[in-house]
Amino acid sequence: MKKIILLVVVGLLLNLSSYSKPKYTFFLRNDYKSSKQLFVTLSGSGTNSVRELFFWCCDCIMYYSRVCGVTYAFMNILLFVVLQPLLIGLFFILWLIERNKRKKLIKLHYR
Repeated sequence: MKKIILLVVVGLLLNLSSYSKPKYTFFLRNDYKSSKQLFVTLSGSGTNSVRELFFWCCDCIMYYSRVCGVTYAFMNILLFVVLQPLLIGLFFILWLIERNKRKKLIKLHYR
C-alpha cells in the first residue's frame, strides 16, 4: 500500500513539474514585489472575512510559486498533498512517542 501511494505521489510530482512556465490566471489581485509587501497587505487590510483570508492565501501561493518558478497547481499539490500529510504523520508519531514516555513514567512512579 505504501509503495502504491509513493508511486502516485511521485507520478503526480513528475507530471506537474513538467509545466515549467508559470501561468498567472488565478486569484492574484496584486503584483507583489516582495514577501514583506505581501504580508503587509494582510495586516493592513483589516481582514475580517474568510473570503478575504482565502484570497490572501491564494496570493501567497501564487507569489511563492512565481518566486520558485513553478505553477500554482504544483505548489498547491506540494503543500496540501505532500507537505501537510507528512507533517500530520510526523506530529502523530511524536505524540505517540510522548504518550508512551508518559505511560512509562506513570508506571515507574506508582510502583
